[in-house]
Amino acid sequence: MPFVSLLPQTTVMIGRNIVRRPLRSLFTSFGIALSVAVLVGSLFSLDAVEEMIDITFFSAERQHATISFVHKLPADALYEVERLPGVMAAEPARMVAARFRNGHLERRLSITGKPAGSNLSRLLDVDRQEVTMPRDGVVLTTALADILEIGRGETIEVELMEEHRETVRLPVSAIVESYIGLGAFMEIEALNRLMREGPSISAVHVITDASQIAALYEAVKNLPMVGSIALQRASVAKFRETMAENLTMMVTIYVALAGIIAFGVVYNGARIQLSEQGRELASLRVLGFTRGEVSWILLGEFAILTLAALPLGWLLGYGMAYSTAEGLATEMFRLPLVIERSTYAWASVVVLVASALSALIVRRRIDRARTDRSLEDERVTDGDSASKICLDRGRPGAGRRGGVVGVPCAASGGRHGAVERGTLEVTVSDDARTRIRDVYTVSAPVAGTVQRTPGHVGDQVVAGETIVGVVRPAAPALLDTRSRREAQAAFAAAGAAVRLAEAQYREAETALELARAEAARNEELSRRSIVSDRSLQEARGAVTQAEARLASAAASVEMRRRERESAQARLDDPESSTSNGSGGCCITVESPVNGEILTIHHESEAVVAAGTPLVEIGDPTELEVVAELLSADAVRVPSDADARIEGWGGPPLEARVRRVEPTGFTKVSALGIEEQRVRTILDLLAPPEDRPGLGHGYRVTARITIERHEDALLVPLGALFRQGADWAVFVAGAENKAALRTVEVGARDARNAVVLSGLSEGEQVIMHPSDRITDGVEITRR
Repeated sequence: MPFVSLLPQTTVMIGRNIVRRPLRSLFTSFGIALSVAVLVGSLFSLDAVEEMIDITFFSAERQHATISFVHKLPADALYEVERLPGVMAAEPARMVAARFRNGHLERRLSITGKPAGSNLSRLLDVDRQEVTMPRDGVVLTTALADILEIGRGETIEVELMEEHRETVRLPVSAIVESYIGLGAFMEIEALNRLMREGPSISAVHVITDASQIAALYEAVKNLPMVGSIALQRASVAKFRETMAENLTMMVTIYVALAGIIAFGVVYNGARIQLSEQGRELASLRVLGFTRGEVSWILLGEFAILTLAALPLGWLLGYGMAYSTAEGLATEMFRLPLVIERSTYAWASVVVLVASALSALIVRRRIDRARTDRSLEDERVTDGDSASKICLDRGRPGAGRRGGVVGVPCAASGGRHGAVERGTLEVTVSDDARTRIRDVYTVSAPVAGTVQRTPGHVGDQVVAGETIVGVVRPAAPALLDTRSRREAQAAFAAAGAAVRLAEAQYREAETALELARAEAARNEELSRRSIVSDRSLQEARGAVTQAEARLASAAASVEMRRRERESAQARLDDPESSTSNGSGGCCITVESPVNGEILTIHHESEAVVAAGTPLVEIGDPTELEVVAELLSADAVRVPSDADARIEGWGGPPLEARVRRVEPTGFTKVSALGIEEQRVRTILDLLAPPEDRPGLGHGYRVTARITIERHEDALLVPLGALFRQGADWAVFVAGAENKAALRTVEVGARDARNAVVLSGLSEGEQVIMHPSDRITDGVEITRR
């Protein structure tokens, strides 16, 4: 071949030796490839662990800590956690124990409820892309789906192990990847509906300010409803420690084994070849070849075979890594099949070093002098290829007993975020209730029996026309034997008093007749001048007195008769007091205003006292919102502050603060501590047609704006971390290197913070940086 003439004579001799002994060359190269494969298959576990940590703790579960409660709490516990010292952002979670069953296959675990659009605790697919939490159905991890032999779109039987303990069938909406444990997820509102409960949470994921972590610990200790707080950094450190204990010794053994294999293959082959070609090599020395040329003829063959074995070793190592990942997979842990380029590089370097060491020993047998300059140059060349390898103290085994493990200087940069200009609003959020501004309570005017309410909740009423209640006055109570006898005696006494009064009336009537007759006689005698005028006047006065006594007797008769009727009434039975059918016995109550019936206190007939509420009436178009804010938050709310009303089942509604009440009250929070609350009244600015279905007493979320920053430079909150007492970020530079930058930030909300200095518009920052990212490290964007 023409190009052979261009090669050095020693290289041609090496090629001739390889071709003459193909089987020996093949087995030698295959043995070296096996040592490379052993290294790749063992070192891959370190890559897999780092990938598992990066995905689990920095891509999927990105919270700094998780605060768990002793039992489920109302959703407003989230706002209580947001106010704890050091908490920068918070997201709720709900856990419900359940048993999943598909035919004869079943597993018991917890369903985790996550809010739609969760930013801290996310679901990822096999490509590390975020999976949107579906509104309905359940999401299973790949491992659980494989165990239950179920796929997306199928339905699975779920037995709830809490509260009602009922069994339901749910569609499998999506399959996601998770390398730790088994998991099932639902949208938190859908999970609460499944449990037939209102908004409830079991835990809260939070992003914390590292400088206030001690204050957060102290606050959590004083909360009786908090069961535990788990720190992500502590979990990562414990996980690394556990993996290091299990993997470091194994990796060290495999590295030593691979080095021994490579050393032995090269050394044995070189010794055999030296024995076979000793006379020929001596002849070459006689012919004028230098010691270096003679050594190259002997060892160059193994150098070529070693280099040829590397690609085959990489391929075999990938297969070994796949077998290892499948063999070590359990329900608790699964290793992702990830092999970094640095793993191939380190495996190659170890084999090359072992081969070079073996070659050096063989060469010393060729010439006893230590002329190692050429080999030193070769090692420098190898060092150049390995100069791109750096030490990662974050890996299992790094800096610990068991050796140092090399990893690439490049680290995963994760998702990047842009520094942009925008509007940031600082809000105070809390649960609130809607109410009609003016609610009228209609009460019973008298004691009696209220009839079944003629209307229903939601019916329209007209002032002065619509009857909202009918009250039948109370019937007399039943008398016991003693009371009845007393009443009968009183009735008999009243009858006797009537007869006495009537007798007195007849006496007075007779006396009046006599007085009138005497007066008439005196009138006649006076005309004859027989009696004096005084006698006439006395006769007339006697008549007047007799008439007065008759009137008094008549009044006495009337009084005694009424007393008898009163005594008779006390003897009446309840049946004798019922209505005569004309309806005149009952009192109707009419609506005082136009509006709708909001509440009916007595749906069915019932006995009520005077003043008992019957119905509540109001105009549902005149709604307002009442939020009970912490007193510390209420003092920050400016007058006429803008607000948004969310969580009512429709798009956010604009509102405005009308009044912050001047007095507070004590309330026990969802976390079990006493707080001072202040009622804040908000007016809805949206017209009634923009809030259909929103009524009186509905639960909503009020977000009141206390600060607003227009055209502010914003940095994502997930990029910030503490560097001592200062805030810092990692900026993704143009050369794909992470640059540590100290920044000054101002106001912040749950997603962004205002940049005061340290960053410029358009710069890219690394979101939720892992502990592998340091200043100047090379990064790759995923």
